[in-house]
Parts: sequence; structure tokens; C-alpha cells
Amino acid sequence: MQEKLPGRPAGPIAESVLELLSEKGMLTVRQIADLLLLSLDTAKYTCSRLESRGLIRVVRRERLPGVNKPVAVYATVRRLTLSPAVRMSFPF
Repeated sequence: MQEKLPGRPAGPIAESVLELLSEKGMLTVRQIADLLLLSLDTAKYTCSRLESRGLIRVVRRERLPGVNKPVAVYATVRRLTLSPAVRMSFPF
């Protein structure tokens, strides 16, 4: 289960995207949309929201045939739990 962050809770689509990326590793927005049967706009919006919350990140950009600009490849971000002593050593 994902850690709850302040603000609006993750909905079922966001949870599905996180689960899919955890299972598959790295995917483009189009792959996420196709696998979850989402519109491309919904997948883009969800990935953007998850990225801004620090739950997923762009790991690279790829040039695909027939696409003018590089597309982002997303993956989940692994969260580390640090002890209070370590947190004090690295204020971030």
C-alpha cells in the first residue's frame, strides 16, 4: 500500500498506474494508457500528478518512430526510510 501524502488522496487510476509501474518497471504514457485502457490525456495527467508528488519519475527520454519529439519513460520512485539521526545529518 502506498504511503499517504498530504493533500488530495490518490484515486483508483493513480493507484493502478503505480501498481502497473511497480510490476512492469518502466513504461511510456502510451503504454500505460494502452495497458490500463485509459485515454492518452488521462494517462498523461495522472503521470504528471504522480511525478509532481514524487511517486514516479522520468528515467529517460526515447525517440520513437513516427513521433516528432522524445517521449518520457516513467518508473516508480523507491522511498527510503531514514532514522532520525541520519535525517538530521542530511537536511533535505
